[in-house]
Amino acid sequence: MNILILEDNAHVSDRLKNLIEKNVNNAEVFLCSNVDEAWLKINKYRIDLFLLDIILDGKNKNDSSGILFAQSVREIAKYKMTPIIFVTSLIGWEADLLKTIHCYDYIEKPLGDGKIAISKILNAIEAIQSRPIPKRVEYIPLHYDGIGYMLAVKDIICIENKKGVPYVYLKDEKIEIPRISLKKVLELVDEDTFLIPMHGIAINPVFISKINFSEKEIFMHKMCHSIRIGERKMKKFKEDYKRWRG
Repeated sequence: MNILILEDNAHVSDRLKNLIEKNVNNAEVFLCSNVDEAWLKINKYRIDLFLLDIILDGKNKNDSSGILFAQSVREIAKYKMTPIIFVTSLIGWEADLLKTIHCYDYIEKPLGDGKIAISKILNAIEAIQSRPIPKRVEYIPLHYDGIGYMLAVKDIICIENKKGVPYVYLKDEKIEIPRISLKKVLELVDEDTFLIPMHGIAINPVFISKINFSEKEIFMHKMCHSIRIGERKMKKFKEDYKRWRG
């Protein structure tokens, strides 16, 4: 269970961390005092629960960087339903946050004896653990040339989106899959099955033969042409590839 606490007040974050460690088994708690630190953790670890302060810059009375961070997190597919608990002294925001960001709950500061805080955290963890684990597919149903068949995910070298139509590269052929989008394929499989070097392309890292980061090129087994790494995707791709290699 990985829990990320984004809170600029060290006393509050330490208190929350202690409450969690005393009441939750096998919890890894990441303390972040700013958004940059939080993104570093998100890019390295899968987070199961977020505890977010709303105001991260106490000198700016109009600051709402915690909310902006939550909105960015919600744009990531794997975090669309991950529980977010806001830790705040700004009471009155709850209804809007529940509606716009789908936050799970909120914890009011100061924490007092901590009983309410840990109760809400435990409720969120119970909700996480009671969810059915989605079954990831090993085969993708395809219709090609009027024939329906199952394509093994492990045999896919690359999926490339050309003019809105995905093409799958296999060891010996390239086939068009017009009835299923690249986005849908990525939703079906485990998140580490494919890496995204640029918009519209997903590659199976198992088939990587060489990467030339200086030239922004990836060479794949059984593919005659290289794949470019997009400028905007370079940092994220490097992080994902490093994590995949372990």
